[in-house]
Amino acid sequence: MKKLTLLLLGFCIFTGIYAQNTNLEQEIKVIMESYGYELSTSQYAYISEGNTAYHYKTFYEGNDYAIIGFPEDNGVNDIDLYLYDGDGTLLAEGSSEDNYEILEYTPYSTREMKIVIENYDSDYSSTEYKVKFMIFWIESE
Repeated sequence: MKKLTLLLLGFCIFTGIYAQNTNLEQEIKVIMESYGYELSTSQYAYISEGNTAYHYKTFYEGNDYAIIGFPEDNGVNDIDLYLYDGDGTLLAEGSSEDNYEILEYTPYSTREMKIVIENYDSDYSSTEYKVKFMIFWIESE
């Protein structure tokens, strides 16, 4: 994925969250589609600080993937994303101190993966916040 795409997505997510933009998912989808990516999966969960949610998905050889995680509720200060293979080996992680993360991954074979999203830090530790991740794919060049 080009750096410009990452910058545009970062700006979109950052401004969308703080402007309480209800169309954030659609804006991200439009940006990714403009670069040829297709939305594969969009999942959400309600998780409190320090907790995780996960989703299993088959990743196909010959495709590049972008996984974007972000909160849909204000109050989440830090989201982390992790990608594991079927054996539990960590393949990619996004653990910056931002309230969104973007992972890129190109599998060397078709296999099921586990995507984990974590609410690492939020305003109120016992409050469950809505968080989302979206998985996009494009054929590898």
